[in-house]
Amino acid sequence: MLVVMGQLAVAQSATKRDFKKLLKTLPGEYDAPQMHILIAKVNVPTLGENVFYTRYFDKVKAKRYRQRLQSWNFKDGTITQQSFSVVPDSLYDNLHQHPENISAVAKNLKPSLECASVWQKTGDHFEGTIRDCPMYSERRKGNILISDKQYLSSKALKTSEWAKDQSGAILFGDANKYALELQKVR
Repeated sequence: MLVVMGQLAVAQSATKRDFKKLLKTLPGEYDAPQMHILIAKVNVPTLGENVFYTRYFDKVKAKRYRQRLQSWNFKDGTITQQSFSVVPDSLYDNLHQHPENISAVAKNLKPSLECASVWQKTGDHFEGTIRDCPMYSERRKGNILISDKQYLSSKALKTSEWAKDQSGAILFGDANKYALELQKVR
Protein backbone atom coordinates (compact mmCIF):
# COMPACT_ATOMS: atom_id res chain seq x y z
CA MET A 1 0.00 0.00 0.00
CA LEU A 2 1.10 3.52 -0.72
CA VAL A 3 -0.02 6.85 0.73
CA VAL A 4 0.25 9.75 -1.74
CA MET A 5 -0.67 13.27 -0.59
CA GLY A 6 -3.46 12.18 1.70
CA GLN A 7 -4.88 9.47 -0.51
CA LEU A 8 -4.63 5.74 0.05
CA ALA A 9 -3.89 3.87 -3.14
CA VAL A 10 -2.68 0.46 -4.19
CA ALA A 11 0.03 0.77 -6.81
CA GLN A 12 2.34 -1.65 -8.54
CA SER A 13 5.92 -0.60 -8.97
CA ALA A 14 6.59 1.32 -12.18
CA THR A 15 9.93 1.61 -13.93
CA LYS A 16 11.74 4.68 -15.24
CA ARG A 17 11.15 3.22 -18.72
CA ASP A 18 7.36 3.13 -18.05
CA PHE A 19 7.52 6.79 -16.99
CA LYS A 20 9.40 7.83 -20.12
CA LYS A 21 6.89 5.96 -22.31
CA LEU A 22 3.96 7.68 -20.57
CA LEU A 23 5.56 11.11 -21.10
CA LYS A 24 6.09 10.31 -24.79
CA THR A 25 2.52 9.01 -25.22
CA LEU A 26 0.74 11.86 -23.41
CA PRO A 27 1.12 14.93 -25.69
CA GLY A 28 -1.34 15.33 -28.52
CA GLU A 29 -4.94 16.05 -29.39
CA TYR A 30 -7.80 13.79 -28.38
CA ASP A 31 -11.30 13.98 -29.81
CA ALA A 32 -14.82 12.75 -29.02
CA PRO A 33 -18.23 14.05 -30.15
CA GLN A 34 -18.68 16.17 -27.01
CA MET A 35 -15.09 17.14 -26.09
CA HIS A 36 -11.68 17.99 -27.58
CA ILE A 37 -8.58 17.83 -25.38
CA LEU A 38 -5.17 19.25 -26.23
CA ILE A 39 -2.12 18.24 -24.16
CA ALA A 40 1.21 20.01 -24.78
CA LYS A 41 4.52 20.06 -22.90
CA VAL A 42 5.35 23.43 -21.35
CA ASN A 43 8.25 24.78 -19.32
CA VAL A 44 7.09 25.79 -15.82
CA PRO A 45 10.21 25.28 -13.67
CA THR A 46 8.38 25.80 -10.37
CA LEU A 47 6.40 22.59 -11.10
CA GLY A 48 9.33 20.44 -12.21
CA GLU A 49 10.70 19.03 -15.46
CA ASN A 50 7.62 17.19 -16.73
CA VAL A 51 4.80 19.71 -17.01
CA PHE A 52 1.95 19.64 -19.53
CA TYR A 53 -0.71 22.20 -20.39
CA THR A 54 -4.15 20.61 -20.85
CA ARG A 55 -7.11 22.39 -22.48
CA TYR A 56 -10.58 20.87 -22.53
CA PHE A 57 -12.93 22.28 -25.18
CA ASP A 58 -16.65 21.53 -24.88
CA LYS A 59 -17.77 20.96 -28.48
CA VAL A 60 -21.48 20.95 -27.57
CA LYS A 61 -21.37 24.41 -25.94
CA ALA A 62 -18.57 25.60 -28.28
CA LYS A 63 -16.41 26.98 -25.48
CA ARG A 64 -13.42 26.17 -23.34
CA TYR A 65 -14.48 23.91 -20.48
CA ARG A 66 -11.31 23.78 -18.39
CA GLN A 67 -7.55 24.30 -18.43
CA ARG A 68 -4.98 22.67 -16.20
CA LEU A 69 -1.26 22.29 -15.73
CA GLN A 70 -0.17 18.76 -14.93
CA SER A 71 3.09 18.04 -13.15
CA TRP A 72 4.29 14.44 -13.59
CA ASN A 73 6.81 12.77 -11.31
CA PHE A 74 8.53 9.44 -10.85
CA LYS A 75 9.91 8.43 -7.46
CA ASP A 76 10.54 5.09 -5.80
CA GLY A 77 8.69 3.12 -8.48
CA THR A 78 5.60 5.36 -8.43
CA ILE A 79 4.28 7.66 -11.18
CA THR A 80 2.17 10.57 -9.92
CA GLN A 81 0.35 13.42 -11.61
CA GLN A 82 -0.68 16.59 -9.77
CA SER A 83 -3.04 19.00 -11.52
CA PHE A 84 -2.98 22.76 -10.98
CA SER A 85 -5.30 25.58 -11.91
CA VAL A 86 -4.57 29.26 -12.22
CA VAL A 87 -6.70 32.12 -10.96
CA PRO A 88 -7.69 33.97 -13.05
CA ASP A 89 -8.08 31.24 -15.66
CA SER A 90 -7.42 33.68 -18.51
CA LEU A 91 -3.73 33.91 -17.48
CA TYR A 92 -2.96 30.65 -19.17
CA ASP A 93 -5.10 30.67 -22.29
CA ASN A 94 -3.18 28.56 -24.80
CA LEU A 95 -0.09 28.61 -22.58
CA HIS A 96 1.68 26.19 -24.92
CA GLN A 97 1.73 29.02 -27.50
CA HIS A 98 2.52 31.84 -25.04
CA PRO A 99 5.58 31.03 -22.92
CA GLU A 100 5.84 34.72 -22.04
CA ASN A 101 2.92 34.15 -19.61
CA ILE A 102 4.68 31.44 -17.58
CA SER A 103 6.06 33.77 -14.88
CA ALA A 104 2.56 35.18 -14.20
CA VAL A 105 1.11 31.68 -14.19
CA ALA A 106 3.75 30.39 -11.76
CA LYS A 107 2.73 33.05 -9.21
CA ASN A 108 -0.96 32.09 -9.34
CA LEU A 109 -0.94 28.28 -9.16
CA LYS A 110 -3.14 26.25 -6.86
CA PRO A 111 -3.70 22.50 -6.79
CA SER A 112 -6.95 21.52 -8.54
CA LEU A 113 -7.26 18.78 -5.92
CA GLU A 114 -5.12 18.15 -2.87
CA CYS A 115 -4.49 14.57 -4.03
CA ALA A 116 -2.29 13.33 -6.84
CA SER A 117 -3.28 10.69 -9.39
CA VAL A 118 -1.27 7.50 -9.09
CA TRP A 119 -0.47 5.85 -12.45
CA GLN A 120 0.63 2.38 -13.44
CA LYS A 121 1.35 0.56 -16.67
CA THR A 122 -1.18 -2.17 -17.42
CA GLY A 123 -0.39 -4.15 -20.56
CA ASP A 124 -0.16 -1.72 -23.49
CA HIS A 125 -1.70 1.26 -21.68
CA PHE A 126 -1.53 3.31 -18.48
CA GLU A 127 -4.20 3.77 -15.81
CA GLY A 128 -4.40 6.62 -13.31
CA THR A 129 -6.62 6.90 -10.24
CA ILE A 130 -7.59 9.20 -7.40
CA ARG A 131 -9.79 7.75 -4.68
CA ASP A 132 -11.90 9.77 -2.24
CA CYS A 133 -9.93 13.01 -2.27
CA PRO A 134 -11.59 15.56 0.04
CA MET A 135 -12.57 18.84 -1.61
CA TYR A 136 -14.57 21.73 -0.23
CA SER A 137 -17.79 22.36 -2.18
CA GLU A 138 -19.07 25.95 -2.11
CA ARG A 139 -22.47 24.79 -3.32
CA ARG A 140 -22.80 22.14 -0.59
CA LYS A 141 -20.97 24.18 2.07
CA GLY A 142 -18.86 21.20 3.08
CA ASN A 143 -16.41 18.57 1.93
CA ILE A 144 -17.19 16.08 -0.81
CA LEU A 145 -15.00 13.17 -1.90
CA ILE A 146 -13.71 13.28 -5.48
CA SER A 147 -12.48 10.20 -7.33
CA ASP A 148 -11.36 9.72 -10.89
CA LYS A 149 -9.95 7.15 -13.22
CA GLN A 150 -8.05 7.69 -16.44
CA TYR A 151 -6.82 5.49 -19.27
CA LEU A 152 -4.04 6.46 -21.66
CA SER A 153 -2.75 4.56 -24.69
CA SER A 154 -1.07 5.54 -27.93
CA LYS A 155 -4.55 5.71 -29.50
CA ALA A 156 -6.93 6.89 -26.77
CA LEU A 157 -7.58 8.85 -23.59
CA LYS A 158 -10.49 7.92 -21.34
CA THR A 159 -11.48 9.75 -18.21
CA SER A 160 -14.18 9.75 -15.59
CA GLU A 161 -14.77 11.73 -12.42
CA TRP A 162 -17.32 11.16 -9.69
CA ALA A 163 -18.08 12.54 -6.24
CA LYS A 164 -19.68 11.29 -3.05
CA ASP A 165 -20.92 13.11 -0.02
CA GLN A 166 -19.69 12.19 3.46
CA SER A 167 -22.38 9.48 3.76
CA GLY A 168 -21.16 7.80 0.55
CA ALA A 169 -24.09 8.86 -1.67
CA ILE A 170 -23.01 9.54 -5.28
CA LEU A 171 -23.42 13.23 -6.17
CA PHE A 172 -22.33 13.03 -9.81
CA GLY A 173 -20.50 10.75 -12.20
CA ASP A 174 -20.25 6.98 -12.46
CA ALA A 175 -17.38 4.88 -11.14
CA ASN A 176 -18.32 1.98 -13.42
CA LYS A 177 -17.75 3.60 -16.82
CA TYR A 178 -15.67 6.27 -18.52
CA ALA A 179 -17.55 9.55 -19.03
CA LEU A 180 -15.22 10.58 -21.87
CA GLU A 181 -13.67 8.26 -24.42
CA LEU A 182 -11.47 10.23 -26.79
CA GLN A 183 -9.42 9.04 -29.75
CA LYS A 184 -5.95 10.46 -30.34
CA VAL A 185 -6.07 12.45 -33.57
CA ARG A 186 -2.57 14.06 -33.51
